[in-house]
Amino acid sequence: MNEGSKELREQMNVWLPYIDDMLAGEGLILSWRPFMAASIMVEDIIKIEGDSKDDFFMKTWFEPIYRTTFDWYKDRYGEALASDSKPVGIGVFTAHGTPFEIRVPLKLLKTEKPGESVWVTLPNGVLPEENVRDWVTTPPNWSSLSAEELSEIDDQITSVGQRIRSIHMDLISVEFKDDKARDLAETIEPHIYEGASKIASRDYAELQLAFWEIHLATEKAMKLALMQQGLDAPRTHDLCDLRDLLASQGTILDQDTLKLLPSHEEVINLRYGTGQKNLSEAMTAYESMLDIVSACTASMERQLKYDNPSALMRIPFWMKEDPS
Repeated sequence: MNEGSKELREQMNVWLPYIDDMLAGEGLILSWRPFMAASIMVEDIIKIEGDSKDDFFMKTWFEPIYRTTFDWYKDRYGEALASDSKPVGIGVFTAHGTPFEIRVPLKLLKTEKPGESVWVTLPNGVLPEENVRDWVTTPPNWSSLSAEELSEIDDQITSVGQRIRSIHMDLISVEFKDDKARDLAETIEPHIYEGASKIASRDYAELQLAFWEIHLATEKAMKLALMQQGLDAPRTHDLCDLRDLLASQGTILDQDTLKLLPSHEEVINLRYGTGQKNLSEAMTAYESMLDIVSACTASMERQLKYDNPSALMRIPFWMKEDPS
């Protein structure tokens, strides 16, 4: 490390802990923080002599600032920084009557020219070349399963993954009516993923709590669909009431699917330990929730509809591997 880099590191060490604490408080994921922190350093702290800060991320002097920031984050978070770099949606499937967690990639990267460019795909379905078993966090012994069982598992994982991706793409492609709708939309996917995690935990108490997350994901998706149609979200937790309101606006949800979800009274009992449900009932509720949420997010108007969009992206010079 040369003297200039050492001095830059020493100065940035003073500010980066405060910046990172602020970004953590805002809930920014780890993989985004190095660039955001470096940007804050440029915009608010570092003085640039002889040049403007306009389009700073295209300036050669931004490279040592970004690299110093990235190295600081690697020192602070270690492997967690890399593991957080690929956004995933958490789902669940069953094998041998046992739940298993899956992590569905929400962004796919394919190198075009090493170190120069990469194809970025935002899938709203499952691509033919994907092996969905790769998504299983801790898989069962695949060799112990028959061809028929493996086919059924592949179908389960594909179905869950397709809906997780379509919900995600539907939510990020909507032009929201207002900030209130946008804020509500941002909470739907976390409930979906938390519900799946609780089922996959194989813990009885967590299984009961999964129904709360499943209900909230469904309720919020239905209310968001109403808000996107210009209505105020009613103060009710009754999914049947919300279904009737949506039907009055032309959005018809499958009544039989909705009936497979516990009522809000049942969900509250489960949350407080005065009710009980088994794995089969949890998986039925989980699958039904994915169907209802998918129908609600798909019903919302958007200017563009995407089908596995891909873009060829150049790797910024300040993100390329340091040859030294």
